[in-house]
Amino acid sequence: MGSSSTSPATRAAASSGGQPEVEHAITFDQFKTDKGLTWPRRVTKTIDGKKSDEMNVTKFRINPKFGKDAFQPR
Repeated sequence: MGSSSTSPATRAAASSGGQPEVEHAITFDQFKTDKGLTWPRRVTKTIDGKKSDEMNVTKFRINPKFGKDAFQPR
């Protein structure tokens, strides 16, 4: 048999009929302080160590006012 790149945990889960284990991580970085609050400016999601999504936050509002119909179905 040849070598396999599958991890022992993945092989064990697959052989028992379960789903393989996959690491998901969300990383917050590039923190800045604005109006006395510190917020991350970049949010990155990785799956099995590979970047899947990245969001750059350029502006935000804390507790914005919403009209009474803001969440009504249209």
